[in-house]
Amino acid sequence: MRRFRAIAVVLVCGGVAGCGGEPLGVAVSGSVNYKGKPLREGAISFIPVEGTNGPSGGANIDDGTYAVPRRAGLAPGKYRVEIRGYEESGKEQPKGNIGGMLLGKTVEMSKDPAIAEKLQKASREMKNIIPRRYNETSELTKELPDQSKVTIDFEL
Repeated sequence: MRRFRAIAVVLVCGGVAGCGGEPLGVAVSGSVNYKGKPLREGAISFIPVEGTNGPSGGANIDDGTYAVPRRAGLAPGKYRVEIRGYEESGKEQPKGNIGGMLLGKTVEMSKDPAIAEKLQKASREMKNIIPRRYNETSELTKELPDQSKVTIDFEL
């Protein structure tokens, strides 16, 4: 009887957790062009609309492409899409917004060129170049089919 209970617990826990314990959904990837050119740097978000049960998800846009992995758990259904694109404004961030520490250690810019480059880039103010109609007030929607993987391209 004890062995039966142990097997039942394993089966129930395994069924709840699924393979690997991660929920799987629809992997979404594609390209984003703005004014006919690949969007250099930005972010894309998929927000479920009423009737779609699942989490929001998104990804960075790098050189005009994005990829939301299956493990993000986007369910098949209808989503409102928000797209933002960033470029440098030419201004520096206020000094209070830039941390001088990385993972609890003080960063000396002269010691590690890769970290220095990241900190220098972080010190530059970025602005959203995509009109609000594609992000804050977006009415852009896409239907995700019941598939493991789909490609959706955007021309803004």
